[in-house]
Amino acid sequence: MRNFISILFTSLALVACGNGSCSSLSGGGNIPPTPTTTNLVTISSSSTMPLLNNMQGASYYLQADSFVNQTLTLVDVKVRPVDSSNNSLFAKLKASFKSLLGGNVNNLVDASACQTLAPSGSCALKVTPTDNSGGLFVNLDFKDPTGKIYTAAQVVSYQSGLPSSNGFIYANNNNLLSVVNNRKSTVAIPFILDDNYSALNVIANLPILSRNIICNGGAYTKGNLCTALISFPGTNNALNVSLQGTKTDGSLNNAQFNYQMTINAIANLVVDASNLVINPADGTDDKLITVLNTGNATATITGVSGAPSALGIGSNTCSGNLAVNGSCTFTVDANSSINGQGTVTIAYNNGSTSTNIAFNAIYIATPNTPSITLIPNGNLQYVVANSPHKTLTVNVANSGNSVLNNLKFNSLPNAKFVYLTSGVTTPCALDGSQNLALGTSCNIAIEYTPTSVETGNIISQITANYTNSQNQTTSYNSPTLTTPYSAIQSEANLSISASPQNPSVRADGVATVEQTFTITNGASIPATQINYTLPFVTSQTTVSNNCGSSLASGSSCSITLRYGPFTTTQSLPQNLTVSYLPTPVSSAVQAIDSYTLETVTAALINVSYDSSTPAATAWGDLSGSGSDSSPWVFSSSSGNQLTFSYKYTNDGMADATKFNVALNQLPFGYILSSSTCPTGTSTTTLAVGASCIITLNVVAPIVEANFYPTGSMNITAPGYSYIDANTGVNQNFSTGVSNYVTVNSWGTVTNSVGTVIKNGDNTQTIPINFTLAGLSSHLTSAVVTPQLIDGFTASPASCTLTTASPTCLIDLTAASYVPVTSYTISYNYSNDADADIRVGYTTFTLLP
Repeated sequence: MRNFISILFTSLALVACGNGSCSSLSGGGNIPPTPTTTNLVTISSSSTMPLLNNMQGASYYLQADSFVNQTLTLVDVKVRPVDSSNNSLFAKLKASFKSLLGGNVNNLVDASACQTLAPSGSCALKVTPTDNSGGLFVNLDFKDPTGKIYTAAQVVSYQSGLPSSNGFIYANNNNLLSVVNNRKSTVAIPFILDDNYSALNVIANLPILSRNIICNGGAYTKGNLCTALISFPGTNNALNVSLQGTKTDGSLNNAQFNYQMTINAIANLVVDASNLVINPADGTDDKLITVLNTGNATATITGVSGAPSALGIGSNTCSGNLAVNGSCTFTVDANSSINGQGTVTIAYNNGSTSTNIAFNAIYIATPNTPSITLIPNGNLQYVVANSPHKTLTVNVANSGNSVLNNLKFNSLPNAKFVYLTSGVTTPCALDGSQNLALGTSCNIAIEYTPTSVETGNIISQITANYTNSQNQTTSYNSPTLTTPYSAIQSEANLSISASPQNPSVRADGVATVEQTFTITNGASIPATQINYTLPFVTSQTTVSNNCGSSLASGSSCSITLRYGPFTTTQSLPQNLTVSYLPTPVSSAVQAIDSYTLETVTAALINVSYDSSTPAATAWGDLSGSGSDSSPWVFSSSSGNQLTFSYKYTNDGMADATKFNVALNQLPFGYILSSSTCPTGTSTTTLAVGASCIITLNVVAPIVEANFYPTGSMNITAPGYSYIDANTGVNQNFSTGVSNYVTVNSWGTVTNSVGTVIKNGDNTQTIPINFTLAGLSSHLTSAVVTPQLIDGFTASPASCTLTTASPTCLIDLTAASYVPVTSYTISYNYSNDADADIRVGYTTFTLLP
């Protein structure tokens, strides 16, 4: 029998109009003041969502919390982009809100789980980012039985290219939380697994009211997207969260997240920008920035400024009062002849004091200038003294127009800090041998192991060499990166991880399922006076329990329960509670794991390569089986494409309604040839035992001259989505079914220039030798034709190359009036099968 995981969001937790009157999410501007009130519905704050190169419809989650003692009904969902430069997304949303009650808005935000919000209850919002960096504003309107409206809003940003650190890809930002004293506050931590894990957990230095780790498909495999939803009581404290992954060999990976919670009826501004990139820095690349007030009071914005002066602020509606849930916009551009980075600052009064919010802006200049951009991921703040170290990863990127050689890193402040390269993705060499080609980067990690309470700053700078326009080797120093660090005192901290987190079992009177709870003390001192309150489910059995009344530093214990068998379909919310003393003189605190046991039947979609219609090419030159060890190999030409198919079959016990195959994640060069599966915006019901097929072509017709993709063009079968006819759950899955493809050019023509001859009439003759290599066995010849510019002639006008005769000579003649300088001239070469044209270049210098 198959076990299926069904996730129920319990104890999950938006901004609201506490007095029933507020402004809806809008374009911003001078919004009239509103009374300072406590928000009664909130959306969890979220750090930047990392993107894969090919998202394939994968999703993250936010949490909505109600603090109203009545049942609320969702009456409107609004979504709009936060950056109008994201053209494809902007066209979909028409630069304004799109509303869809209780549903999926443009496949971006799914609020169907929030149609009814129980008194003081919670619900989950699913966010499916696009493939490109950007962000969204999400606005929800709820109504209570009296007709009073509660509005909740939040900004969501997502970014590609975030570096990996300690087995996770994530961002540690949006760290300021404006909270209400002792009221639940929820944060969302989106991350990508960069290793394979058997279990995931989050622990914190403060009591956790609830936690939920949601991974797409429930798998803890490398490349999967996950979200940790964590709720805490509001206090004036630094909040330090550790994401822990137990690898298949039993070792742990850790990622650190740090927040500062502030109790006050004050405003709090958030922006959608994160390491903003302006390219080119010539005043034409305006970036639209949106500001949202997620706090508890009206904000008075006193100014928006950029530093250094190369950063300019364009159209700006952010001035004066910005109400709770209100938004405003401004644009940022740059004018600079050199690359650089700076800061954009929004100054405002939060109702209590003058403060500001700022974000980094990186600008890329057009001229040929060297530039290094240092982008930190993570931080070194609020590290527990004498505890396991904390690591910050810095991405070192060549953001200029020159190759950088012999990178050298400055010294760290003291022995508590060390540079690391082991375990770092694309590590930088530390011996001075590191080179960076245009547009490339490497990563360096800084490890911090404090022994006492302290604060300070690390100043990082890199020296490199580059070749200037006079062909001289020149030194270059990067801008400095200031990284604050701090160490705090320790206390015991117990965390609970469950495997599986939300167990499910078929209700057939036979099947059972086991769940193991692991209790871990992640701090440097022991926890004492521990008491355990186990959940209770009919047909529950304790399989094992080695937990006692104390737990040493760094130690774990486990409790395993067995559930079943069951004969009816049901949903059983449960809690495991552990109370303990974090220090010998403190009061008891609790760690709680909330989960739901489901007994269900469900649909199951299996995806496979369709061997009934084997892969083939028009020329019949295909080799290999499409596997990792034996990829498909063929020669690419406009008349020779690879064709193959994937089959989607429902092998489950329930129909898959609204079934759809998502082709928006196809890799570059692939197109749909034919399909019996619904794609685009069409859907169908895939009944139990039914199947459908999609057929793909690669390489697609070229749309940019002289751009011919070759090399590895591997593909994973497109993902799919459906609504389970039995459970009603909306499912989105990636397939994990991959094929490996190597694309070769049908042939390559190179050239070499002979000795330039100056003739008696002051004309000059330039002999150019052309050589053919790698001609496909399907072809017999290639024709080379120089593309002449004014003042030059060719003899002959073209020449033909074959495998038997792979070289030919064309003499270019420069007229006597042609300026004496260096020239680069292009030439076309085409094959005899379908006249597919490729382009090459030759460079020569006339004699003085």
